[in-house]
Amino acid sequence: MDREEELYNLHAEVCRTLGHPTRLKIVYLLGQGELPAGELAARAGVSPANVSQHLAALKALGILEAERRGNRLYYRLASREAARACDLMRRVLLERLEREARLLGATGGADASASGGRRPGRAAPGRAAEGQEGAVLGVGRNRGPKGAGSE
Repeated sequence: MDREEELYNLHAEVCRTLGHPTRLKIVYLLGQGELPAGELAARAGVSPANVSQHLAALKALGILEAERRGNRLYYRLASREAARACDLMRRVLLERLEREARLLGATGGADASASGGRRPGRAAPGRAAEGQEGAVLGVGRNRGPKGAGSE
């Protein structure tokens, strides 16, 4: 297999691994700085055992790094670029939702199927509140210290 094909395969594997909402939350949380596993579990709203499984999957692909300090294991992103990549995709999705909401508004809201049944002005699960789109991760330009939003 040539290098380009290997890269496509690795990219697909990383995308599959990031294809779980809890794992995305972990990446967003760690985009703000390193955290111990217990704190990640609390902030992500999952059990310590559940977050441990997700952390292991992300670490196995090299997305995360871990460091033991005393009796706590701290996690951080192996590269800030991972957070930027997720933030970029989130912004693409927010643009799509806003475009769908505008189209729905232009038709008078008669066809809710164009936006997946959402009404304009209502945030989709995991969507930043109106006016908060740029504060998704706190990375990149014009970013505040906001988190990833709630689900």
